[in-house]
Amino acid sequence: MFCKIAQGEAPASIVYEDERIVAFCDLHPAADHHVLVVPRQHATGLAELDPMDAAGMLPVAQRIADAIRASDPSVEGISLGLADGAAAGQDVSHVHMHVISRRTGDSIEYLEPVAWRPTRDELDARAAQVRAQLNERTHPIDRLRAGDRPRTSAAGPHRQLDQQAPPELWGALVARIFALPGVREGHSGVSLPTSRALLLAPDDANGPEEAFLGGTEFAHVHAVSDTSLRLCLPIERGARTCELGWGEPHGYAEQGTEIMVYGPRDRAELEVVVSLVRESMAFARGARIDE
Repeated sequence: MFCKIAQGEAPASIVYEDERIVAFCDLHPAADHHVLVVPRQHATGLAELDPMDAAGMLPVAQRIADAIRASDPSVEGISLGLADGAAAGQDVSHVHMHVISRRTGDSIEYLEPVAWRPTRDELDARAAQVRAQLNERTHPIDRLRAGDRPRTSAAGPHRQLDQQAPPELWGALVARIFALPGVREGHSGVSLPTSRALLLAPDDANGPEEAFLGGTEFAHVHAVSDTSLRLCLPIERGARTCELGWGEPHGYAEQGTEIMVYGPRDRAELEVVVSLVRESMAFARGARIDE
């Protein structure tokens, strides 16, 4: 069943999804908020789990836990659980992690669902509440980019010259960032005609002037021949991003907040770049960026 949900072939109340991970509400919850974090690629147990999927599950669970707390102030704690094998209590032969809301004295056992079963409408409503918080809250990624930096141009348009994102990753990046809630696509007002701008609606553009490249444009992507992005981050966060190797100050920066972010070379880097775009969007909206 989890494989069918991951492939979009079975109904589920989706909380989060990306290329590797999908998270949805448990049909038999142990608490008001009970989410399962599942790798799309089938793995019966931990021994079969792709290391990239393993690396992706906990950060997703962490974000969902934070979003659950934000969506329901009565939640006092969060339990995470992963059972590997029948002897450990695994009841579905597909690796999954439980994220469960807790309150003092609730005596919950995450492998023992409560007697009632919510309706699909109730589960969808809970999933929507958590998704809304995920979209509001951004968690900066703070790890080094592996290897050498790509070469970039010293004259003319500031471009990334090598280490380009493979076409399938570039396509996935473009699809995901333009699907972010509130993003509008348009022509860039500050880049080449082939660049595609990420814009906010005027009433959503509540960040400071330095959060924008021009108008309500907070970021843009270039053509497939240059898979870098240009976006705005708060000065300290932008400096940290560059220090960690994910980008460099843009050659035509006017406000100290404009960064060239290098194109992703693999799926793990794709998640980092999408996260940076989320940060830029939060900056432009005047929203919280969690530290």
